[in-house]
Amino acid sequence: QGNNILKLSFINSNTGWAAGEKGAILKTTSGGNTWTPQYAGTVSDIHALQFSDSLHGWVGAESDLFKTTNSGQSWTIIYRFPGYNITALAMRDNDTGVVAVSNGFTGSLLYKTIDGGTNWTQLPASISTDILDLTYTPNGTILAAGAVGTLLIGTSGGTNWASASAGTSDDFTDISAASNTTFYACTMNGIYKSTN
Repeated sequence: QGNNILKLSFINSNTGWAAGEKGAILKTTSGGNTWTPQYAGTVSDIHALQFSDSLHGWVGAESDLFKTTNSGQSWTIIYRFPGYNITALAMRDNDTGVVAVSNGFTGSLLYKTIDGGTNWTQLPASISTDILDLTYTPNGTILAAGAVGTLLIGTSGGTNWASASAGTSDDFTDISAASNTTFYACTMNGIYKSTN
């Protein structure tokens, strides 16, 4: 389809979505062997993508958050963050999730939803860099990764935050939780693992 892909979200070994530059969204039901284009109604770059099941998905393009409830056949803007760009998104289920937004100058703000993205409440996290990826562990801990080696761990639903260090100042672009204690994060130069 000609545009760089920036994010992936798979719900099982066969079904997943990819999204990226100029509003590109693709869906596969064959484990990636074939892809079908979808369209959310934007030509802005998509930097956030998450599906919680086969029907419910979200994409963030600039300040607009789009949602689908029919596997991506149609999308609706459900929330806007004026003056900010959505840089990361994680949904624990169909209702609960977190989003990171940035104005490009003062770092990131984190917001939480408990109603599927209709309403958002700011979380008490002070972050001077851009958050580039978010994920949940199985027990609900929030992991955030971002620029200049930023790694954050949010507990109690995101009301308490602690920073971690991997010994690098490279930008972390992705973070994943294999379990409640084993995490992986990657930069352009390497993959980092934590078992604690």
